[in-house]
Amino acid sequence: MGLFDKLSRRKAEAPLTPQEAVGALLYLTVAADGEISSEEKEAFIATSNQMKVFRGQSADQFNLMIDKAKFLLTEHGFETAIDRVAAALPTDLKPMAFTWAAETAFADGTVSDEESEFLTAVYMVLGMEEELALKIIEVIEIKCRG
Repeated sequence: MGLFDKLSRRKAEAPLTPQEAVGALLYLTVAADGEISSEEKEAFIATSNQMKVFRGQSADQFNLMIDKAKFLLTEHGFETAIDRVAAALPTDLKPMAFTWAAETAFADGTVSDEESEFLTAVYMVLGMEEELALKIIEVIEIKCRG
């Protein structure tokens, strides 16, 4: 492994910032069923553009953040990736991050079994109460019907 490969790996394995954690969670959500549909990709971009946490971030910074999320998933898998996201998110950002993840999961009009299992794992690892997670899912489901 060359020096630049080692440097890239070190950067990718560094702890996530809260901003990177939110981005990683959105990426993990669209990848949860093993396939990123065009609707999910569009929702991912649209959602990211709406979020205050990404304001002021350049396209290059955003792309680096997504590369870090991809590396995290391919090198460590969903379980470790979710754990790293949860560790990086401050308590006050966890419900917001879960909400955006859930909305992203509904982007293609349905939530696959894999996406459902993913969101269940996320709310549990984030330490959210089940009742709050259910309310969030219910509201998004109603929103997506229209």
